[in-house]
Amino acid sequence: MTDLRLRMPDGHPLQGGYPIVSCSNCGCGFADVVVPASYYENYYRSLAKYAEEMTMYGAENTISAVSASPIEPDWLVNKADDSARRVDALLSSKSARILDVGCATGSVLAALGRLSYEDLHGVDPSPESVRVANTKPGVHANVGTFSALPADLGTFDCICATGVLEHLWDVDEAMRPLHRLLRPEGIVYVEVPDASEYLDCYVSPYEDFNSEHINHFSFSGLRRIAARSGLETVSETSYGAPLTAKVIARYAAVVWKIGKAGNLDETRDEALEATLFAFAARSARDFAEIEDALERDLKGSSEYVLWGIGEMAFKLLALAPLTSRRSIAYVDGNRLRRGFHFDGMAVIAPTAISSSPVPVVVSSMIHADSIVAAIADLGLENPVVRLDRWQNETSTPQ
Repeated sequence: MTDLRLRMPDGHPLQGGYPIVSCSNCGCGFADVVVPASYYENYYRSLAKYAEEMTMYGAENTISAVSASPIEPDWLVNKADDSARRVDALLSSKSARILDVGCATGSVLAALGRLSYEDLHGVDPSPESVRVANTKPGVHANVGTFSALPADLGTFDCICATGVLEHLWDVDEAMRPLHRLLRPEGIVYVEVPDASEYLDCYVSPYEDFNSEHINHFSFSGLRRIAARSGLETVSETSYGAPLTAKVIARYAAVVWKIGKAGNLDETRDEALEATLFAFAARSARDFAEIEDALERDLKGSSEYVLWGIGEMAFKLLALAPLTSRRSIAYVDGNRLRRGFHFDGMAVIAPTAISSSPVPVVVSSMIHADSIVAAIADLGLENPVVRLDRWQNETSTPQ
């Protein structure tokens, strides 16, 4: 389908990038690379991104520090409330015992609490996320994963996995504990990005092809997972929800219950494969234009500062306009991003840089405005290079 070029932080196993392919059996997309599961368990354990992104600008690339109990932005609260309402519609009693696997900072559990549910439990690999989740009323969270669940969890009327399956290398293995955790009439509620909508809800080049998203599902692929795991699909819903304060993405929600073994639908999702190929082709075209725009904007400069060390940055760093120049600083407001190194150079805080003639490359389109606001707040006079400029090119190349 496509080769995703990446320059990852030192020591990352996906250094250089990886191929994204379509499954010959079901048509779903996936990262065609083998990475030890232990690496990603450690990655999500140590990089508590979700615990760090509640800041004064509502994005992780800002100058504000987070508090012990971060205040979530309205868009994230609204998104959690929507998920909670979908779960609430499936349950017959407010006394239902609920487990959220991959609960992050407990947003969905807290939203269920606002709907009067009280028996709320969460599991997440990040101790920092678990700490934040446990500050929320009624939430009881522990460190763990599908493959390493805490002992003595008990059984549940509802098990949620929202934004989790796309991150798992072995989805079938993750499903194994569900039978012992589910009560006889219990349900599994799953939300994932809807890969069949990647093209219609296009945000930026390769947005959903990144170092964390391993799987790209459609409803038919989720049905296969359920059938292989002895689960029956009860309902399927496609819906729009915020990816950020200003961006709406499409998601697929499914409900499973323990069911009788049935015939596995062997129909290949050709439409999903076509969408993924078209998404990859459009991304390649747009990224080529971004590469040309970067070269024009950095003409005459042998150095640059890169602000925002996220998924887009990993892609930009593999492009010629940056590989042919020297970065004098990698900057991010998320203190846990500052555990990253590139060729031994640590990512630094925004407050550690000073004004200079060196251009600042804003390595995000989604959060560009908040980063530019942070640059202004710091009084930096560096030239600013924005990725979103290629979409509405108004200036004359220098």
